[in-house]
Amino acid sequence: MAPLPLNRSAYARAQLPPLLLKNMLYEPTPANTEDQTSLVPRPRLKAFSAPGAGPIRGLYRKGGVLAAAGHSGAIFALSGSTLHRVNQTTGAAVSLGTVDGSGLRMSAEGHLHWLVLTCGTTLYKTDGETLVEAGFPESQAYAVDILNGYFLVASVAGRFYWSDIASSDPTFTSYATAESAPDDLFSLKVIGDELWLFGRLTTEVWQPTGDQDLPFQRINGRVFSIGVTARDTVQKLNIAGVDTVCWLGTDRRVYRTAPNPVRISDASLEERLERASVSATDNAANPYACTISWGGHDLYVLHAPGEGSFAYDLSTGAWAELTSHGRDLFRGAVSAVGPNNMALLGDGYGEAVWVLDNDGRTDGEDPVLFEFSALLEAEGPPMRCANVMLDIATGEAAAPMDDPTVSLSVSDDRGRTWSPPAARPIGRQGVHPAVAWRRLGRVRRPGRIHLWRTTEPVVVTGARFNEEGPR
Repeated sequence: MAPLPLNRSAYARAQLPPLLLKNMLYEPTPANTEDQTSLVPRPRLKAFSAPGAGPIRGLYRKGGVLAAAGHSGAIFALSGSTLHRVNQTTGAAVSLGTVDGSGLRMSAEGHLHWLVLTCGTTLYKTDGETLVEAGFPESQAYAVDILNGYFLVASVAGRFYWSDIASSDPTFTSYATAESAPDDLFSLKVIGDELWLFGRLTTEVWQPTGDQDLPFQRINGRVFSIGVTARDTVQKLNIAGVDTVCWLGTDRRVYRTAPNPVRISDASLEERLERASVSATDNAANPYACTISWGGHDLYVLHAPGEGSFAYDLSTGAWAELTSHGRDLFRGAVSAVGPNNMALLGDGYGEAVWVLDNDGRTDGEDPVLFEFSALLEAEGPPMRCANVMLDIATGEAAAPMDDPTVSLSVSDDRGRTWSPPAARPIGRQGVHPAVAWRRLGRVRRPGRIHLWRTTEPVVVTGARFNEEGPR
């Protein structure tokens, strides 16, 4: 008997064996004494609310925001071009008004009195009851954040504005310009007590000064020649109380702050991102991203139209592909953190605001296909493969009469052709079969790729081949 190492990260590159990992996440576990690898299924999606006709182009929620107006904890969802206030308990939605935009998704931040938001053109504010223009002096407001009580807004020609801190009603008359190079300012994010300005070609870091006349200044030595390909890829996560930002750079590499920019994409993903189209005039067609925190996994999910949706797990450093049935991209397009740290996802194709579901089998009514793989390398003479065994959770079907299966296909030519899928039962409720495939012929150089598929959300803790004796 020999271990068959499960692939921990999705990797598919020209002329190399494809190693697939779809809708599964790598998680280290002591239950696998060989290499501590387990693969866990991503949570499914359960509808929480349906504000408007969709698609959902923005989500925001933060405890304490709009508390002065009696709306602390409310969820704000941009469905199509209409902003809704959504009750965090019932999901009931109230329409607040129409938001203009340039195809960008919603950027928003708030304090006790106001939520300020934009979709790339007009800047708006809402107290949770009405939606009005915020009186911004420029025609294009790109992104919003807040630091030390100042609302911060990215605008054209590298400028960012800050609000009057002395007033609870934000007004915007003061601004500064990103100084390192002439550059369009695509986005801004507050990371801890720093302000990061993301331009087309450069990124620079500013800090508060404590001076009300000039409250921010650039930090010397904190300018990076790494820009942003598309504004909606710039997303912030909070991991164990520490902010970090991920984005797609102008060089088609993915970066995160740690604390300076660090490349997190690999050559496989970058090959696909180089093929993704980016438009200077159609923001809706450009790559975008959201974030998901679930079960100890902090995910940055990058959507690249024409290529797929790819999730980077900041807890393990592994990439996985996320898919949705019948759709080109994973349908979770925008995100927010709900009550009790519950992840909220807005549907990029329909009207639903989703919550994560560990117990369900489907995304709404759609099945979820889980795929994972293992590469068996072969050096020397052909090697007989008497069997392949899969260590997988069995006997946990959803209903007594359900009989779920997992199928195996193999490729001996680096993924150019595959054997027909051979299904094996995972077991009805309380039934625990050995999940095995036998008489699999000989493995020749360069080796064999094993690809498993199932619609059952099961945990996988290992695979082996040529195991002797009965199980």
